[in-house]
Amino acid sequence: RASYLGLRGHPHAGPLLSELVGAVGIEGDSGERCHTARRGERCHSDVIWAMKKWKDHPEWYINITERSTFEDYQCFFHQQIENDGSRRCPRPCDYHPQASQDDVTGHRSIARKGN
Repeated sequence: RASYLGLRGHPHAGPLLSELVGAVGIEGDSGERCHTARRGERCHSDVIWAMKKWKDHPEWYINITERSTFEDYQCFFHQQIENDGSRRCPRPCDYHPQASQDDVTGHRSIARKGN
């Protein structure tokens, strides 16, 4: 992402700067390619492993819950930058994050007895 800030080729425009740029939400053009990971790909293996193991270390998986989908995990890994500057996983195609009821209404739904 450093190239979007005009820093391509700068000796200090490495993975750390790319991670920082990603963290503050500066994105490239909206034409970024998507690919939903498939069996046999490293990303797919990482996602499946994390889906099985996330409860062991939930603090490692920001915004991942028991309701998270395969695409939620892949998007989580897409946010991670490898040492060589590449993303750990591609952006999943047709991804729409799951919103909780709290997110949609701004408050918790209250179930009433007898209704």
